[in-house]
Amino acid sequence: MLASPIEIPVVRRLAAEFPRIVGIKDSSGDISHMLRLIAAVRPERPDFAFLTGWDPALAPMLAVGCSGATVATSGLVPELTRRVHDLVRSGDLAGALRGQFEIVRLFDMAMQGADFPEGYRVAASCRGFRMGPSRQPATERQHADRDALRGRLVALLGELGVDREHPAAAARLRV
Repeated sequence: MLASPIEIPVVRRLAAEFPRIVGIKDSSGDISHMLRLIAAVRPERPDFAFLTGWDPALAPMLAVGCSGATVATSGLVPELTRRVHDLVRSGDLAGALRGQFEIVRLFDMAMQGADFPEGYRVAASCRGFRMGPSRQPATERQHADRDALRGRLVALLGELGVDREHPAAAARLRV
């Protein structure tokens, strides 16, 4: 995972000299840097994959040329992240941005509603995944924050029209 951008000449050189390096995932959210990376590398390596790892920039990153994404909210609401992807690819940027703002609401709630990564564990449990107890020690206050977050997440998922039972979780639970 890359959260601090690698200098453009370094990425260009790695892409040119090492054909087994097939792409880069950048989680910095720096759209201008990603745009410059794509412009520097894609002419020589059209097959090189550029992935974003920053949920709040999914639609803009796809719009500037990212191949795809590896974002935490895809594990929670793949139907929303896929919709944003498909809308960008079809040229419906207004629709993609509406979906992007839904993703941002969920991302912010999960990130700020409880200590990381526990907010995402709570969110996954709201979709039907059996997460089991956390291995991280927690105070009573942290447990209370997580319980409060669960209620807010359930309400938000309902507001977004997302089925509370995640398709993958449902399939696993039925086995």
